Amino acid sequence: MLPWICAPIADGLFYSGLPTLLAVALALPFEIMVASPLVAALIVSAVIGGRTAVAGLLRGFLRWRTGWRWYAVALVLPPALAILPAYLNMLWDAPAPSTALFGSVGALLSLFAVRLVNPWDGPLSEEVGWRGFALPRLQQRYSALTANLILAGIVMTWHLRLVASGDLPAVALIGTLAATILFGWLYNSTNGSLLLVYLFHATDGVLKPDYSGVDATHYLWLKIALWALVAAGVAAYSGRTLGSTTSRSFRRIAEIVPPKIIQ
Repeated sequence: MLPWICAPIADGLFYSGLPTLLAVALALPFEIMVASPLVAALIVSAVIGGRTAVAGLLRGFLRWRTGWRWYAVALVLPPALAILPAYLNMLWDAPAPSTALFGSVGALLSLFAVRLVNPWDGPLSEEVGWRGFALPRLQQRYSALTANLILAGIVMTWHLRLVASGDLPAVALIGTLAATILFGWLYNSTNGSLLLVYLFHATDGVLKPDYSGVDATHYLWLKIALWALVAAGVAAYSGRTLGSTTSRSFRRIAEIVPPKIIQ
């Protein structure tokens, strides 16, 4: 609920006509709340477990020894799922993929860097909350596949604000469901590496072709279909475990958080 309440207040203050510094100072607390998965995860962890819980929450960023193939998944799969539908879109006479369509290499790298550090963008504002905090706790109670489907429902609900504002097409929520499954699979397969899902999320939003009209509509549907197809394939291949093992990271969470919180 925080983004629904705080985002309009922050926007109203930013564009209120107040002096710039005053407007920023008044809007900043509400703008911080817009990144609610990150903020909520940090606050709840601090309340229920203090510094130990917060450190445990963020420790996932230090799990980088996962093998090169998982870095390849995180850094190559999202661009592939963005470029392939562009080629398929040519079947409907859309322009061929090019730097004019996607942007120059320098511009794409700059966008990737910004996504890594922007607390209001998806990677930083969401991953600590969804994969760092919520998913391990859900997987304490449910199978990995069921836990990720539950989480997908939560994430889709959280994104309804963007649908209501017109910033996200409603059909894109299908892609959100598919992405949640793939993020969960990557997280579990890397023993709870927040770093890898963080990179995966950041890479996903970099390639956005400059289509318009019917070309943009075809591309959106093709991209969602590919994400859904890959997610379904991963779920079918890995089954209910979704790449999960009895990882030390999940046991640490169970130790850090009091049982009454998990139950």
